[in-house]
Amino acid sequence: MRSALDAGLPGTDWRFPPPNREYADRILALYVARQMLPAPSMRFLSWGVPGDVRKYAGKLYDWLQKNPFDDTDGYTRRAQLALAADMVPSRTNADRLLAMAKANYDYVMEPVRAAERAAS
Repeated sequence: MRSALDAGLPGTDWRFPPPNREYADRILALYVARQMLPAPSMRFLSWGVPGDVRKYAGKLYDWLQKNPFDDTDGYTRRAQLALAADMVPSRTNADRLLAMAKANYDYVMEPVRAAERAAS
């Protein structure tokens, strides 16, 4: 499985901001969902995004959009979701993948939260 961080997806490289956050979040959510779920049969390819992929990607997208107006938070969430996808085996359900992404995110955000608490 190719890492989302190495795939050149919009919003996964800090040096190149995405056109907008929703676009970057949707692409990453769909990419990870496609990596985690088994490939659809050829007869479904002409129908667009299968329902199970859409549902899986939707759960990921909802978490990515928790703070939609903070670009730094968006990048951090995308990076931690991509890292979590690299850390778990394929066919991991969305809830377990999100638990790993949230744990990564909380770890990365500890110093930011500590600084915010100290400032208030």
